[in-house]
This record gives sequence, structure tokens and C-alpha cells, in this order.
Amino acid sequence: MTADGGTTRRPQVAVVLVRMYPRPWRDRYGEELIDLLAAAPLTGFVVLDVVRGALDAHLNLSELVGARSGMLVRIRSAAAAIFAAWVMFCFAAAVVARTTNEPGFDEAAYAHPLIGALRWVAIAGFAGSLLVVACAAAPLAVAAARQACRRRDPVALALFAAPPAGLAIFAGYTALLFQLPDQPVHSVGNVVMSGSWLVLGVTLAEVAGVGAATALMRRTEFPPALLRLAGWAAAAAAVAMSIALSAGTGYGLAIWIETPSLFFSSNGVFATPLPLTWAALLLVAVVASATAALAALRGMGALRSARRTVSR
Repeated sequence: MTADGGTTRRPQVAVVLVRMYPRPWRDRYGEELIDLLAAAPLTGFVVLDVVRGALDAHLNLSELVGARSGMLVRIRSAAAAIFAAWVMFCFAAAVVARTTNEPGFDEAAYAHPLIGALRWVAIAGFAGSLLVVACAAAPLAVAAARQACRRRDPVALALFAAPPAGLAIFAGYTALLFQLPDQPVHSVGNVVMSGSWLVLGVTLAEVAGVGAATALMRRTEFPPALLRLAGWAAAAAAVAMSIALSAGTGYGLAIWIETPSLFFSSNGVFATPLPLTWAALLLVAVVASATAALAALRGMGALRSARRTVSR
């Protein structure tokens, strides 16, 4: 604090200035404007601009609040769409990792530097998307949990319980399948068991994971700063997914060119030809990456509109 008390008066002046705005506007953006005013010198031009903004807010309150709210909704929807696409991308990546979990692929990566480099770039892209999603989801989850506990919202608390419950169901079904006797790879029983395991895993991931997360986002009033973080993280995740997809596609092509016998092996799902499995997974990954990219563009557009609205 300065000797003349400047650091204590400045926020008080900011609060007084913000009180000129209508209450609905203050409820949504008041704290953010106070922070902005407290972080910069309160010159005469700044005060005049705040007064002009207050007058404009009174004259156009419904338009301003509605536009800003719509922008935040678009950012929230973009983040949810990218999360859903990312879960499907993870599913495709997990199956690809399973099909390449053979010594021949490690030997090919060692013998051909390009194959090894593309493999590591794909892994790095996937790991980057995982890190970005985790870092963005953590503060959103904390904010949602605080609001759910403060409001004593039973629906929100049940939504928090959905992912662990889904994981428990999937783990229980997996343990049950391991107790059954082994069957021939191409037998009807093995196909049914393995297929049901995949379908259950994807269904629970989308319903218990994506569905619960999306519902929680809709029930939670996040601060604009957190939604901006989600928007930027969603865009970064989309970029990381695109990098992983490009490198993974190049990895498959390099395997095809350098080691055709390995590419045309029976390492696919249910010991089927590998190209069939990879083609299906490539389609899933392309759709997921395209969905994430389009959602990221919508989210970034909403972020730019939100900044223009605040600076008006």
C-alpha cells in the first residue's frame, strides 16, 4: 500500500463507477470491470469511457446481456463438443495402440527412422491433447463442484457420480469376461463378448463421461475467465488432435511402404486384416478431429465477439 493510500482508494473508486451500470449488467460483468479498472490508472479518459459505457448499458441492456450470454453459451457448447470428439479420438487411438502392440512394429520403428519419428509425434500429439483437456477440465470441475455443494443440487451431485459409476460398471463387466473360458478368435461367442465390451466401453464413455460433463456445464454458471480458458484449451486440444491424426496417418502409410507384410498382417480387431481395422479407426479419428476443429473455430469466434462486447 502506498503512503497516500492510493492502492486502497482505487478499488473503491472502481466500485463507485461500476455502480452506475444497471444491476443485471453488474451481476454479470461487474467484478470483471472492477478488476480491469483496479489494474490500470484511473485517468480522466478512463472515467469518461466508463460513464459512456454505463449510459450505453442502460440504453441497450437487453441487447448487451443477451449477446454476451449467447457468446458464453457458444463457448461452452464448443468446449463440450470438442470433449465429446476427443473421447472418440481416444477410443480410436487406444485401439490403434492395441493393434500395434507387437514386436514387429517396434522393430520397424527401430529399423526405419521415419516410422519411429512419426510414431513418437503421434504419441506426443495425443499426450498433448490429454494434458490440455486435463488442465482445462480441473478448474471447471472444481467450480461446478463448489456451486453444486453451495446450492445443494442433487442432480449436479448425481452427475458427478456418473463417471465413477460408469467406470465401475465397465470394470465389473471386464472382470466377468476374464472369468469366462477362452474361445476361438473368430467364434461367435468371442465376437459377441469382445463386441459387447467395446460397445459398452464407448457407450459408458459417451454417456457417463461426455453426457455428465455436458449436463454439468449447462447447470453451472462459470465465470467468463474460466470459459475463456475452456475456449483456448479446446482450440489447443483440436490442434493436438490434428497433429496426432496427421502423424498417425503418416505412420500407417510408412508401415505400408516400408514393411508391407506387417501392414497386411492379421493384427486387426478379432484377428482380422489390419488395413480394415485401421481404415475404420482412421474414419473415426478424421470425424472426431474435424468435429473438434469446427467447434474450436466456433469457440474462437465467440471469444473474439465477447472481447469486442466487453471493450465496447
